Amino acid sequence: MITMSVTLKVVKRGFTMIEMTLCVIKPHAMLAGVDREILKIIQDSGLRFYAFRKLTMTKDQAKELYREHLNDHSKDSWTPDLIRCATEGKVLVAVFEGENAVKRCRTLMGGIDDPNTIRGKFGEHEGDSPDWRFHNAIHGSDSVESAIREIKLFFPDL
Repeated sequence: MITMSVTLKVVKRGFTMIEMTLCVIKPHAMLAGVDREILKIIQDSGLRFYAFRKLTMTKDQAKELYREHLNDHSKDSWTPDLIRCATEGKVLVAVFEGENAVKRCRTLMGGIDDPNTIRGKFGEHEGDSPDWRFHNAIHGSDSVESAIREIKLFFPDL
């Protein structure tokens, strides 16, 4: 049996979920010219490229994208830096689809301390710059619900 949600493409085939997820290649990674290499890693994992666009994120878009972080840490001194780093240059926003796409993309992104992940390979590390913790190369949806909200932010027609 195949069903499709009204809000966004989530197809169930037996026990498998075909999901969509959003990835944002951040400005410092774009400036370093590693965007194609990052996209290739994601595609080589079996996730399918569905949509993409390059843009300069507005402050309002960045605040909406990082809404959970801003709500959880609104009194933290680093929240303005997070928004500034997200809006300091061009980003590539991309939608991928595939079985368990959100979880698979999060695994590929990993942490900056693991050299076998996107963030470990392309992100900055402590001491590289004052903004090293925000220069982790990529943002990715952390749940299906976040993916729906984030995709609608950049691709309202999907």
